[in-house]
Amino acid sequence: MQTRETNDINAQPPQNDYQLQEKELMSAEYCHSTHFRYYVLIVATLACSLIISCSFAYNFSLICSVPTNKNERNSSARYDNPSTAVPGDMQKLMYSAYPLSNLLTLPLMAPLLRRFSLRVLTFIGGLVTVICAALMPLLLTIDDKYAVVARFIQGIGNTPLFPLIGFVCAHWCPRNETALFVAVLTSYSQVGIFLTMGVSGVLCNFENGWAYIYYFHSGITLIAFMAWYIAFRDFPRDHPWISKGEMQYIEECGPTRRFAVPYKDLPFWAVVVAGFGNFNGISPLIVFSTQILHNALGVSAAATGLYNAISFLLQLVLKIAAGVASDRWNAKEVTKLRIFNSLSCGLCGVLMLIMATMQKNYTAICVFLVIVTQGLIGFNSAGFNKAAVVIARQYAHFPMTLIGIALNIGLIVEPFLAYAIAPEHHWNDWKILFILHGSTLIVTNLFFCIFIRGRPSKFTELTFVDK
Repeated sequence: MQTRETNDINAQPPQNDYQLQEKELMSAEYCHSTHFRYYVLIVATLACSLIISCSFAYNFSLICSVPTNKNERNSSARYDNPSTAVPGDMQKLMYSAYPLSNLLTLPLMAPLLRRFSLRVLTFIGGLVTVICAALMPLLLTIDDKYAVVARFIQGIGNTPLFPLIGFVCAHWCPRNETALFVAVLTSYSQVGIFLTMGVSGVLCNFENGWAYIYYFHSGITLIAFMAWYIAFRDFPRDHPWISKGEMQYIEECGPTRRFAVPYKDLPFWAVVVAGFGNFNGISPLIVFSTQILHNALGVSAAATGLYNAISFLLQLVLKIAAGVASDRWNAKEVTKLRIFNSLSCGLCGVLMLIMATMQKNYTAICVFLVIVTQGLIGFNSAGFNKAAVVIARQYAHFPMTLIGIALNIGLIVEPFLAYAIAPEHHWNDWKILFILHGSTLIVTNLFFCIFIRGRPSKFTELTFVDK
């Protein structure tokens, strides 16, 4: 009897009652009847991006200062912006309150999704984000403590973001477009930050521009989430605007009944471990890239902003390119997952170890390594991010939730770790952090490459008995 020896999700599946023939998946009748799934993809990505934009509005308001009268127009002093007057200890709370509340509420998403619609939960989260962003100028004027509370509540509104990515990929994405959906959805942070950078730069030229940053973001976020509520449904079969052909093309890839999530499934944990390594390994370059470039390497403020923009742009381009390439590359799925994750986490880990050997006087090389390392992380869209959808299918929101928890742990822990090891942001002190985080990236990528599989895990298969 011939055994099944395939690691490729796109390989020819056996003919049974829960999998489609490959020729049926590629049916032109299904594929080209409509493309409504792409509108859902755009709306979901926009919703995620604007949540991130609202969270970063505070960061950009700190550097926004506009003269309060015409006689001060040419002065470089800081003006009537209460954000710039927040004490140092309170600033730490402003930064940590957001990821802390997100970390505390993310574990609640799995049970909530069993009782409530993702569409409703995400809409509520969007409204919470809108209200907190709109109230922030007033709260900063009244008392810093109220602003900290608002940041904490705003983090709660961010909670559906990571489960949303996995859920949309699992239920709205045809199997042969998985990497494209993952790449676009996980580009939300780059899109959101670019939007905030551009808009904030313009609004800061107006009187009280720091406040308009919050009002603008809350306004467009409200519009986006109204569009979300109108255009999105949890499942294609529930949407009145999708064609029958496209619905079948999407939904016949997946089962209608499911097992409980297996916590002992090694490929499942390979995804979670890789996500943990990715976000916690690269966190010093994401959180403290400005301090590394400006304070440790002595790069000018203007050049620091330019280099950070280049790294984010490179990350976005590689994220989309990796998604498209992964879907079109005719190779075993497990091979593609290992290669793209190694290009992301593994190679970034190696580059961080190389940075730890460089001397500060090689400034150009050090800056190049910082930019490239930040950019290469974009390959993760076709690595562990895609693997979450490949191996978990209808449960993809669960590993994405755990990855979100790992991200928030990194955002909370990294500032304390960085200030403990490199309080003055000296380059030699940062080398210690590069060794620690680079090693984390390499080890977690090795774990991923060993235990990942290129097919859905057993628990995702169709069963006629719910357990």
